[in-house]
Amino acid sequence: MQDSTVPLISMEYAFTGGAAQDPAQRPGVAHMVSGLLKEGSGKFDFKTFHQRLDRHAIELRFHVTHDHFRGALRTINDSAEEAFELLRIALTSPRFEAADVERNRAAVLARLRHDSTDPSSLARRKFLEVAFGDHPYARPVDGYLESVPKIEAEDLKGYVRRVIAKRHVQNRGGRRGRSRGRLQAAR
Repeated sequence: MQDSTVPLISMEYAFTGGAAQDPAQRPGVAHMVSGLLKEGSGKFDFKTFHQRLDRHAIELRFHVTHDHFRGALRTINDSAEEAFELLRIALTSPRFEAADVERNRAAVLARLRHDSTDPSSLARRKFLEVAFGDHPYARPVDGYLESVPKIEAEDLKGYVRRVIAKRHVQNRGGRRGRSRGRLQAAR
């Protein structure tokens, strides 16, 4: 939906190939990527990247499911150029610096430890195992307590190379390539 009276840009997109693309021995890679793309990209470290987002009223979000790596961008029209540039470098040039990876890993492991005693989380994981057996859908999107410590920066970079690519882009409705022309015309 387009409304030219509201000076905002709001865009959602997805790349086909979510957590089901994680290496079998390292579930949780895609989930960690989704948590790290805003931790610094290109020439910008974490602090500088976030200062630019804040200064220009830009919101970037990333989320992964078994089938898709999803994202959202929201900003005011006046910040469109900066917003799309920061999104571009987040998706194409993530830094995956050791300190950022370890901070993200610690947060994921804390959540997994909590989930390991939560009845709803345990039931969900058991259902996935029973329902999907050896299929990648049986593996939890956020990984296991045993797999997350084994994830290395090269695993994260490999996921970005395989999944975050033009050939995998979908707009929210699932159609490929239709939103780009509309967005360029609106700018």
